[in-house]
Amino acid sequence: MYGFIKYLPLALLLIAFAACKSARSPETVKEKDLSAGKLLDHMVRNQLHADWLSAKARISYDSEDMGGSATANIVIRKDSLIWVSVRKLGFEVARAQIDQDSMYLLNRLTNEYSIQDLSYLASSYNLPASLKTMQAIFMGNPVFLNTKELTLGSDTDTHHLISTSGQMENQFWLDKASLQLIKASYGDLRNHRNVNLVLDDYRPVNAEQNFSYLRQIKVDSQELGKASIEIDFSDVEINTPQEVRFSIPSRYTRID
Repeated sequence: MYGFIKYLPLALLLIAFAACKSARSPETVKEKDLSAGKLLDHMVRNQLHADWLSAKARISYDSEDMGGSATANIVIRKDSLIWVSVRKLGFEVARAQIDQDSMYLLNRLTNEYSIQDLSYLASSYNLPASLKTMQAIFMGNPVFLNTKELTLGSDTDTHHLISTSGQMENQFWLDKASLQLIKASYGDLRNHRNVNLVLDDYRPVNAEQNFSYLRQIKVDSQELGKASIEIDFSDVEINTPQEVRFSIPSRYTRID
């Protein structure tokens, strides 16, 4: 379990990458009207607007040197914070909070805590580590879309969008019937880093929106090697204010 807590910052970033929603209602795009710009418009128009998001999640993590599983409670307040409580066998083993500048992590097993700048996390994992970007991804809103270099792939079973900017190539696969995002890939070609997402089990989260409750994420980089995480969400709720508590006990020792 200690290994999972050690890698919790990375796991949180991967969870953020995984949270994507579907279109508000099933739509179709006529082939004769199909263009990269029109598909982009659908992705942008279907963004989730919520002041609060809360959920539970069962998380399984596996890398080249460790693996484990746990459950988590997640709370997001727009433009303010991301809060996560990780539990194992019914006991809280870690708590994390992300604000505009930093990530705070409590390790309940060792009575230790750490505070890391988001810029440090971004450089360490080469994953998005600004609060605004992480919240957008948690809520399923598209990021890393370069509209000037947006092209269509040649897939026959899905709508395939390719967004290229310099050494970054990000790809999105949409279901043809519903325009739900079912797969995404974020690639750093220069540094040989890649994150792949598969999204499944879409269900309504309110009268207008659907949410992917089951996710698979795989990351491959020279720094981290290969790692994967599976997330099974439940009890997803939006726009309901939540009580959020985060304090560092005086007996805890800081480690950075």
